[in-house]
Amino acid sequence: MWISRQCSNQKRKCGQKTKFGQKTKSYKKTKSKSKSRSGQVMGTDFIFAAIIIIFLIGTASYAWDRSLYLLRKKNEMTEMRRLGLSVSSMLVKSQGVPDDWNASNVISVGLVGRPNILDPDKILEFNSMEESKIKGLLLILDQIGSNL
Repeated sequence: MWISRQCSNQKRKCGQKTKFGQKTKSYKKTKSKSKSRSGQVMGTDFIFAAIIIIFLIGTASYAWDRSLYLLRKKNEMTEMRRLGLSVSSMLVKSQGVPDDWNASNVISVGLVGRPNILDPDKILEFNSMEESKIKGLLLILDQIGSNL
C-alpha cells in the first residue's frame, strides 16, 4: 500500500521513465496461495512439544527419586558407622558392670580386664551369650532392629 502511494506521489504512473532514464518500479499486491497460520498451533508441533516436555518431566522425576534414594542410603550407612563405633568403643574401653561379670549377672558388657588389655575369660563369656541378650545389653535392638 505504501509503495503504490509512492508512485502516485511522484505524479507519474508506475513503470514510466523518470528524468534520468530509469523506470519507476511497479509493485503489485500478491496474494499468497496458502493461508497464514501465524498464532495457531500445528497438531504435529504441539505433539512434539508435549513429548519433549513429558520426557523432561520424567527425567527430572527420576533424578529426584534417585537422589533421595542415595541420600537415604548414605544416612543409613552413617548411622550404622556411628552405632558400630559406639558399640566397639563400649566393648574395648570398659570393663563392664559388674567388673567381674558373667552371662547371668551382666548389666553392661565390657571386654577389658586391665587398661588396653582384653580379658580372655570375658571374651569367652561374651561368645557364650545368646544373641538377643547381647543386642539388649549393647542397646542396639531399638536402634536398628532385630536383623543385625
